[in-house]
Amino acid sequence: ARLSLVLTDKLAVSGISVMNIVAVGRYPYTNSIGKLKPEDLAIINKSLSKCGLQGFENRLYAELSDGEKQRVMIARALAQDTPLMMLDEPTAHLDLPNRIEMMKTMRKLAKETQKAILISTHELDLALQWADTIWIMDKSGTIETGTPEDLVLNDALANVFENDSFFFDMMAGNFKMRHDINGTVELIGSGVEYEWTKRALSREGFDYFGKQEAFTKIKVLDDKHWTFQCGNKQQQCNSIAELLTYLRHESYYIKESHKHSIIQPSLVEEYV
Repeated sequence: ARLSLVLTDKLAVSGISVMNIVAVGRYPYTNSIGKLKPEDLAIINKSLSKCGLQGFENRLYAELSDGEKQRVMIARALAQDTPLMMLDEPTAHLDLPNRIEMMKTMRKLAKETQKAILISTHELDLALQWADTIWIMDKSGTIETGTPEDLVLNDALANVFENDSFFFDMMAGNFKMRHDINGTVELIGSGVEYEWTKRALSREGFDYFGKQEAFTKIKVLDDKHWTFQCGNKQQQCNSIAELLTYLRHESYYIKESHKHSIIQPSLVEEYV
């Protein structure tokens, strides 16, 4: 066997144990009656171990979680012992922690088994962090290939995916949404609270800049507090949620002051 395959569709079976499903991967190597040899059992157990399925051998496949079921399918493909494994959207039915664990497992298996593992995925953010090589196809059918870093630096990702709604931020390494500006505020501060305050302002459609005179000022304090000043009004806030409440309440005045601002950027950005 030269190729093992893991498809997106879930296996609809009942009453079958994990051990028996993974054992199917050894079918190409068995005799006419499908008898497993000691070396087959050794490979099956090794595949279960590499996929974190020790102790799952006698559990019924139908009773497993989606993440566990996907690991069983990968163990079956691994037991087939081919130089190339192909997986179609292996993270399609998984939540975020399991998607991350799945990509981490794939990379670990590739390194430990020296197998080529080819994955089709829409999880571009995860692929950029875990893949050694990426192939992307643009609307014309042209394929670009290279390391994630080279595809970023030669604008291949931006050319394929960027549109009027979002763009790829080369510095941050992810996509950001574009929003029309509802107003402009002066944001003062630094550190992680400052960065997450920028994200909140962007989501609300407010542009932000530092060390400029603005009708509305927001200051990020060191103790996870904020001061909100709109004209002559000033209020201390204990959370970003509280800050946004005041911002929305005063949005009319912020919008009006923005119309007369010298600085008139057309868009603000938000991480996705």
